[in-house]
Amino acid sequence: MATTSVVARMLSPNSPTDLYAAKGRRILRVQVKSTLSLNQLKNLRNGGNDLLAVLVDGELHYRALDRRVQALVPGCVLARRPNG
Repeated sequence: MATTSVVARMLSPNSPTDLYAAKGRRILRVQVKSTLSLNQLKNLRNGGNDLLAVLVDGELHYRALDRRVQALVPGCVLARRPNG
């Protein structure tokens, strides 16, 4: 995330949200996953999160719930439903 964000992690390991990120007046709920695939839409929608950060092969990818969140995070793409 950009350096103008303030990020805090959750104290509870069982929370559906891993991080809270504040940028301007907007607070984003972030879920972080490490996986072999980028098809993690259910994690973003089930936890009520705004942003999904996925670590795949050492690279961090961001998936946003909507275009407003996508505009806040450089390099972020929209999380889309898988076809089929």
